[in-house]
Amino acid sequence: MYLRLFRFLDQYKRLNVFFLLIYFLLVVLPHEKIGLWISSLFNSATRNQYNNTILSLFIFIVIVCLYFIKPYFNRHPNKSKALILLGVQVLFGFGCFYYLMIVNIEMIHIIQYAIFAMIAYPLIQNSFGVLLFTTLAGAIDEAYQYFYLSPERTDYYDFNDVIINMVGASTGLLIIYVFFPLLDKTKKWNSSLFLLYGLIGVLIYFAITFDYLWVYPTENSVHLYTFVREINPDFWTFLPSGIVYHVIKPLEGMFVIFSLFIFYGILFKNSKSGIL
Repeated sequence: MYLRLFRFLDQYKRLNVFFLLIYFLLVVLPHEKIGLWISSLFNSATRNQYNNTILSLFIFIVIVCLYFIKPYFNRHPNKSKALILLGVQVLFGFGCFYYLMIVNIEMIHIIQYAIFAMIAYPLIQNSFGVLLFTTLAGAIDEAYQYFYLSPERTDYYDFNDVIINMVGASTGLLIIYVFFPLLDKTKKWNSSLFLLYGLIGVLIYFAITFDYLWVYPTENSVHLYTFVREINPDFWTFLPSGIVYHVIKPLEGMFVIFSLFIFYGILFKNSKSGIL
């Protein structure tokens, strides 16, 4: 089915852009409201019961997916690379769950951005380009939430979620690679995405330089436009419910994202045997 969708969207690029925009506006941006709605279904449950239920459901989904993926792994033309990619995603997924998530419902980020990457692939047809584009969409999503949607309820720009979104995007690319290893229309990477990242970086740099945007609060900073509004000097954050997680700070987040780009860039290097 995805192969048919790929060929259709490959032929109608403008329709692909339209689908991406609709998915982003109707599914990705409102994900906080979706999470709150799901949470409301567990009003009578304790926090641990809620988290354990969501975790059990997610594990069930993963097991079902692995069951259906297994035959494709067995006859994959580059089985060793496919297994490496799967191992990496399991490791990174566990890392996100254990170190970056506050509540288990945040695993919805991985599903949402996996689908986003799969829709974006026919348009860009380059795995690293899709990862760049999807991560940028995730960063915009988090900026929308932090600066405009709920500034009164958040103390920092959530680099944790940006990284989780990135892992979700790479999961979508892994699914394509496993199921469609001979989808070999992969185009060379278009540097326009890199230039877009560079432009955004320059704009943020000048915004910080000329005091339109702040990384940490100062005497002259505007509370709304700081990446970190309340500084937590500790590495770990402890909640009364017993949850422990790490809040990724801006410079740390930039380093992690850049490192992941390099790492995935090596794994997603184009080859004659597949799309990655």
